[in-house]
Amino acid sequence: MFFFKTIGNNQFSYIEVETLLIECEGIINSRPITTNPISISDTEAIRPIDFMLPLAELSLPNGVITENNTN
Repeated sequence: MFFFKTIGNNQFSYIEVETLLIECEGIINSRPITTNPISISDTEAIRPIDFMLPLAELSLPNGVITENNTN
């Protein structure tokens, strides 16, 4: 519901919507579902991605991304 309120009457290509959903998936899967460690002796926080791909590193690509970048 909020998605449609946000985009309004704008139309996006399939690639733009796919990119948005993949980024949302990465954000959700990288959020910890247990408490973050307070001291060095604590275990690492568990994330949903850890059940699918243990030790996965989710991060943004290196470099500056602008609207005008084309690959």
